[in-house]
Amino acid sequence: MKTDIADLALIAMVINEHGFNLIESIIRKQLASMNDLENISGNSFMDGVLKGQSTGRKMDLLLFENLRNEIKELNKD
Repeated sequence: MKTDIADLALIAMVINEHGFNLIESIIRKQLASMNDLENISGNSFMDGVLKGQSTGRKMDLLLFENLRNEIKELNKD
């Protein structure tokens, strides 16, 4: 799914490459903490919640990567 050009321009104006890296670093730290053995409870419901949250964090990282690529394409044009 392509993001609207006006939205991409606004995102690029507000968040620079350093900002993207910082946000992604925070998300990666959260993801790593979810995969820590201390978080495994043995409770199937909680395991499902943790799996869902880690999948969500991975989707967040993918979103940022896609936005970064779209902004790079926009800047090329």
